[in-house]
Amino acid sequence: MPTPLLAALLLGFSAGLRSMTPLAVLAWLGPPQLTWLQGLFGRLLTSVFAAGELVADKLPFTPARTRVGPLIGRLLIGAGVGYLMAEKPGALVGALGAFAGTFGGFQARRALTGGLGLPDLLVALVEDAVAIGLAVEATRL
Repeated sequence: MPTPLLAALLLGFSAGLRSMTPLAVLAWLGPPQLTWLQGLFGRLLTSVFAAGELVADKLPFTPARTRVGPLIGRLLIGAGVGYLMAEKPGALVGALGAFAGTFGGFQARRALTGGLGLPDLLVALVEDAVAIGLAVEATRL
């Protein structure tokens, strides 16, 4: 897979786990042509939203990522970050990555908390780290 498409896939998968994380990572570490996102306003806005999502994910009343509204948001963000990395083909790959991240992350979290009995907070924190790590790695490609 060509490097820009792999980056789009990783960013999309990250969006499936934590929707705002790839945007915040691109604002800080993305390619230099993203000047509109990498200004002070873009960095602050995406960072605040990403941090808010990291907190909100742990709250009991947060809706499941697989519900229609959150799923559509993740797919759109995945397509958007994919487009930023590899234009039209990247948008499709990013959306597919977001779909895989959404449902893969949901199933993994369910298996680890329900099946293995790990604490939900621990699994959520590991998932945060994976989402951030994938997005950071995508910027290095």
